[in-house]
Amino acid sequence: MQDLLTQPHLQTVYHRALRRLGRTGSPEDSGEVDQDLLDALARELCADRRVPDGLRREVLRELVGPTPGGLQALAWLCRNQPVEAGVAMSFVAGLSAGDPTPDALDPREAVEALESLMRAMEASRSGRLGVVVRLLASPLFSEAGRSAGLKRVVSGPWLTPGDRRTLVEWALGLDVVDEIAASFSHSIPQAPVSLARTALPCLVDQGEDLAGVVRSVVANAASWADPRPLLQGLLDLLERSGAELQPALRRQALDLCRRHKEALLRRRAYQLAANTEGPDFLQEALRDRDFGVRSWALSRLNRSKTQD
Repeated sequence: MQDLLTQPHLQTVYHRALRRLGRTGSPEDSGEVDQDLLDALARELCADRRVPDGLRREVLRELVGPTPGGLQALAWLCRNQPVEAGVAMSFVAGLSAGDPTPDALDPREAVEALESLMRAMEASRSGRLGVVVRLLASPLFSEAGRSAGLKRVVSGPWLTPGDRRTLVEWALGLDVVDEIAASFSHSIPQAPVSLARTALPCLVDQGEDLAGVVRSVVANAASWADPRPLLQGLLDLLERSGAELQPALRRQALDLCRRHKEALLRRRAYQLAANTEGPDFLQEALRDRDFGVRSWALSRLNRSKTQD
């Protein structure tokens, strides 16, 4: 690796990688390249269009690893040369599950990585679902990246309708491990809790009855350890398609969110309720236990009086 980094085409890439890490130096006087620098090099090399593809390919093969940049290196190789499905499966098998790293891939980067690994899996439908869930649960994707990745895979051509449904159910925290493990020999991680917000509208997009989904959330939200992402997803559904629901069911869903202990969630529910059910909800918001919610409601009422 040290010999490669001294090549003229890689000098600029190397110095940008150092700047990304807040360091200085040069390949000639550097010691052993550490994991953080390898990750930064991979990210900068993937973004640099001036390095010849042959040299880029040679270096990126050395930079594939369980980091955001290491994943981008593998994704670039998948897009630019034949990569066997087993390579993608072996890579994700080595990933842990956990909270996103500070430099985790953003939505555009996450979607690009998923699309690239799905390209490598084109010759083998078996295991695609396992690859997706291990990537979505890994620390390599930011929360926004996970959401964007889930949306892209659910809307993409890589999974069967049944597998797309299973993926959405996994993202909702349902027990579908056996369905995924049937074609994937590695362990199946639990879905990140935050994915429930994205998964709920995706469930409706997959053909599930809107009213049935809303009723299920209203009936079962209390059993969730942390229902906030689920309730945000419920509000997303109401905002998008609430007019299709019977008023009584829509009101039940809004009331569920207005009773939650998180002020930001209650405020959003009040706002949506005021828009769809009527201004009386602003009066109720004035009695909320949170000062921020009360201030918001008062400000909105004052604006309405000014406009009148």
